[in-house]
Amino acid sequence: NLGEVLAGDRLSSSLYELYARQNEFCKVLCRVEYTAAQGAEFADKIKDEYTVDWMLDNLPAAVRLYSEENPADVYYNREFPIGISSPASSMQYLYNHLRFTIMHNPTEDVSGTRIVGFE
Repeated sequence: NLGEVLAGDRLSSSLYELYARQNEFCKVLCRVEYTAAQGAEFADKIKDEYTVDWMLDNLPAAVRLYSEENPADVYYNREFPIGISSPASSMQYLYNHLRFTIMHNPTEDVSGTRIVGFE
């Protein structure tokens, strides 16, 4: 809708291929070399705190965060940043590795699996 476009929220499908009840480890999605101009554009977006909000089967992904004061306290956020700015320098780093977990329960009423969590 128009509000999502004005806010910068655009839905698009990812290139990840996921299969129920199949563990995958260290799967390379793509290899890309960026130009200096593309790198500068990513740096600007990291400085502007651009984030990613993932959905799987209409279920939002949750990013697990831990409290610095008490690491036993766990919080969840619905989005994650595309990168991070270094507090020690003026460098920005694009996150290029992702790890996610999909929790599921088998269903007895239909064949398949019901997704119950996505982190």
